[in-house]
Amino acid sequence: MTALRKINVRCDKWAVDTCSGYVAVNHADKAIMLAFRCELRGHGILDPVPRLHLLVQTRLYCNSNV
Repeated sequence: MTALRKINVRCDKWAVDTCSGYVAVNHADKAIMLAFRCELRGHGILDPVPRLHLLVQTRLYCNSNV
């Protein structure tokens, strides 16, 4: 397994909540793995997922050697 990138973003414009995510690839299983953790006060756990997905998709698209 090879870790490709760690991403840290603010989850909210008005709060100081942060979300972190990791992208890794497992060449043996031909799998791309995503893991994320969200520290959100008063929000649903899925709120930051579209933003994280966009960052991950951009990274993998630009570095297509995966």
